[in-house]
Amino acid sequence: MTEKQVHSLALQTANWMKQNKYNWVDPYKIADIVTAICFVESTYNPKAKNTRSSAKGLMQMTDPAKKDAERWLRLPTASTNEMYNPVYNLKLGTMYFLHQYKRYNFDLKKSVIAYNQGHYNPNADGLDYWAKFQKAYRQRSPQVASFNPLLAILLVGGAIGTWWYYRK
Repeated sequence: MTEKQVHSLALQTANWMKQNKYNWVDPYKIADIVTAICFVESTYNPKAKNTRSSAKGLMQMTDPAKKDAERWLRLPTASTNEMYNPVYNLKLGTMYFLHQYKRYNFDLKKSVIAYNQGHYNPNADGLDYWAKFQKAYRQRSPQVASFNPLLAILLVGGAIGTWWYYRK
């Protein structure tokens, strides 16, 4: 699959999550995050399989993570081969990520590391994964890399100052 196809599916999935499960979800941000995870995990290959961990599909879901996500979404248990279906894999993987994201109080770093490690205890072992994720996320979402808080404060402050000066 191409990055554009994965991002389109991720955006559809994030919109579905916002409507049905998590009303706090910003679909565009989550789609960018999920697209970056897919790149790091499988390089957008829906048939990817990790022989060491038995992780499958775009988001490299393991069987325990699959079962958790199916339970949270109240889906019937599907066959393991269903994890090679990009739509199903993205739905479960996005659910699993959102669960981690909420669990860690929207701390992206802890959530991404917990997603990768497949459990609820992110630790220093995930820092290599975090670096790979950041690179993929910044490529996917250039505004993240170029955001400068000081510049934003100066621009907003300048706009307010100009308004204050000319308000009469």
